[in-house]
This record gives sequence, C-alpha cells and structure tokens, in this order.
Amino acid sequence: MLEFASIVLQSLCDILFAVIPRKIQKPYEAKIVAHRGAPEGPIKENTLMAFRKCVEVGVWGIELDIRWTMDLVPIVIHDSDCSRIYNRPDIQISEIDSTELKSQISEIPTLEEVINEFSKKIHLMIEIKELPNPEQIEILKNLLYKLEPVRDYHLLTLQTDYFDDLTDFPKSCFVAVSELNQKKIWQHCLDHKWGGYATHYLLLSKKQIQLAKKKNLNLGTGYISSANCLKRELNRNIYWQFSNRPLYLQKILQDKF
Repeated sequence: MLEFASIVLQSLCDILFAVIPRKIQKPYEAKIVAHRGAPEGPIKENTLMAFRKCVEVGVWGIELDIRWTMDLVPIVIHDSDCSRIYNRPDIQISEIDSTELKSQISEIPTLEEVINEFSKKIHLMIEIKELPNPEQIEILKNLLYKLEPVRDYHLLTLQTDYFDDLTDFPKSCFVAVSELNQKKIWQHCLDHKWGGYATHYLLLSKKQIQLAKKKNLNLGTGYISSANCLKRELNRNIYWQFSNRPLYLQKILQDKF
C-alpha cells in the first residue's frame, strides 16, 4: 500500500513539474542516465537490447542492477526472482546456476557481457543489490579491472554497508542512493567521502546542493521525465539526471530544447 501511494505521489509530482515552464539559465552539460536502459514494447529492462538503444542515440550512461547466481556469476537483473519481468516466479536468481539460467531465459545478460559490449561506449552505473562476500568482491574487481573508476563506471547502492568491504575500489566511484531514509544516507555519504549521492529530485535541497559543491560531491536526481523538469535540474547544477525516459530526454537535448 505504501509503495502504491509513493508511486502515485511521484506521478503527480512529475505531472506538476512537467507543466511549470522553465528556461535554461546557464551553460550546461547534461548527463542522462538511463534507468535500467531503455525498455520499450518487447524490449525488457536491464537487457542488452535496452542498453543498445541508449548507445545508438548517445545517452551518457546506463544504470544496471546486479545479482549473483548460485555459481557466483553476476547477472543483470533488478529483482531477486524472474516473476515480474519474465513471468517465471519459479526462478530464484541465487538458487540457479548461470548456465541453467541462460538456457531458461536467454535475455538476461551477465555483467561480463555488458562490460564486453558497452564499456567505454557508455558510462556504467552498476547498482549492487546484495551484500557482496569476499569471493564476489574479487570477481567484481576482476571484471572491472580494465576500466577506470569514475571515468568508465560508478558503483551504486541503497544499502550503505554494501560498500564497507570494497576496499580495492576508490571511494570516488561510490554513489549512495536514498529513498525515504535520506538524512541518514546523506550524512553517511559525507562522512565517508564518497563520490556521489542520488535521490528523488524533490528531496534534494538547495542547502545540500551548496554543501555538495564545497565537498566535491557529485549529485544525481531521478526520475526526470519531462523537458521542464530536466531544465530545473540542469539549472540546479545536478550532475547526473536519472530517467525512465532516456530516449525522449536525449532527443530534447539534441533539439536543444
């Protein structure tokens, strides 16, 4: 019930911010981040096809979620099971090995496949959905070793303790994401000198933006869905603009509003 109310409230906010006219007040550099790629029609979220659409039109970055199979292969999927996207509630990601998963649902990519196809073509915002153990951390490090943190990728999480053991990665590539527990995660991000902080565009205050500038903390907001909301965030010097409508926003940018 709470989740439904949150979705309704966010939708109403999006409608309101879409109709408030705005003008760009200063030079800007937009960094649109496609939330789980660009799923449209038969193209599902967090798939190679969804990411290819973003590369084709020049979107700056893609956000993708990783979970681990039983044989410790990081695969790209948001949920812990395959019911919502693939109508396979019988498949739990942590209880199946990667080969069997691929034979059942070939659309689900591994993180390695995403890195091999898209690294250095589009920025990777990799959200860690589960607390990694030492073996998983080592696997993740080996997969990303050819890439440069911050320039090529960032690591994201909603759970601040997920970064505690990632000591081989620079703090500058860590991005904390907050939903309702904003104050706690914001302070944790500042205290640990992480590289970025992201939240809903309504929750980020002017005071936080000013402090982030002093602390060299990059900010991201989501989910931007209209030209006027995008203009607002660019005027506020928001570094990353997360969106569920990346192709639409990219076209707006190319048309120069």
